[in-house]
Amino acid sequence: MSESTTIHYFDGNRALPHEAKIELVSGTIHLFDAETNTGNALVFPLLRCKASVIGNRMFIYLEGGPGPYLEIGQSNESFQELKQALASPAKGWYEKLFRQKWPVLVGLLIGVVTIVYFLATELLPDVALKMITPRQEKVLGEKIYTAFIGAEKVDTISGQLAQQFANQLRLSDNYDLHITVVKDKEVNAFALPGGHIVLYSGILKVIRRPEELVALLGHEATHVNYRHSLRGMLSGISMSLLESLIVSGFGNVGDIVLHNANTLRRLGYSRKLEQEADLEGMQLMLKNQVDPHGMKELMEQLHQTHKDIPSSFSFISTHPLTSERIKKANEFIAQHKSATFAANEQLMHLWEQLKKRQ
Repeated sequence: MSESTTIHYFDGNRALPHEAKIELVSGTIHLFDAETNTGNALVFPLLRCKASVIGNRMFIYLEGGPGPYLEIGQSNESFQELKQALASPAKGWYEKLFRQKWPVLVGLLIGVVTIVYFLATELLPDVALKMITPRQEKVLGEKIYTAFIGAEKVDTISGQLAQQFANQLRLSDNYDLHITVVKDKEVNAFALPGGHIVLYSGILKVIRRPEELVALLGHEATHVNYRHSLRGMLSGISMSLLESLIVSGFGNVGDIVLHNANTLRRLGYSRKLEQEADLEGMQLMLKNQVDPHGMKELMEQLHQTHKDIPSSFSFISTHPLTSERIKKANEFIAQHKSATFAANEQLMHLWEQLKKRQ
């Protein structure tokens, strides 16, 4: 073997080189003893190697710096192959990505954001919802209620009257509904996961008839029955859920929800969920032989009182617009125009007592 075709391997331990043979295999250099061509090969990844060409010889530093290296003459059959491989080593996916043109990168970015958004707002809440049993939901709801109500001024007597009013109705087959009245001029009402419904005295002042209160309770009970409240909370803290999935596989979902309990006061629902709560709320009114006109009247009264529709009010939020919801209520009423309703003196009596306290 002539000097020009010989590959010299310097192992970094002694000055004299070993004569070697090499093979390129899947992005690695396999190094063999030139005389025996036997034994285990020394393997070096190309990504860690650095090459330097001086004259007609190439020096390959097998660990990227001081240490073992190869000296290869230009006449060696492996010279050009090694030179080309080391000049454009296999790139990582991120290097290939950033070699793309900017429209491609923008498109990829939009795609990634869309996927993450869908994952965080749709898929993850669904998964978390299935992982929380109704019993766990009730326990969680109690903890949230305790954390929330501590900072509020509760009207105990009005709450008892509202509870007695709700007890006259069949609003839920799966949850025990607990009604609380908070002394606050804010026109608001919302449902907590597991069965608590919070009414603000501000909305009780606006309501004129017992049928409207039945409509409100039926709407909020639907949020409880269909777990809208829990789903809304899970969607609102979706990025925290994503972090929980990565770190602990949803092991601390309950802690995350409880930590974000203060979001309940500003909880809003999607157009689909609000429409479902309106429809099922009116179905509950029919079930209890209460005229569903009360739902329409409630919406009209709230719209008249608050034409700007405060975004903080979950019942009559901008999802969907009030005019659209009134239209849907009219359609429901027209479909059930033949229904008959019985007077409920107990509801009227409780309503009159409750109304006097506002």
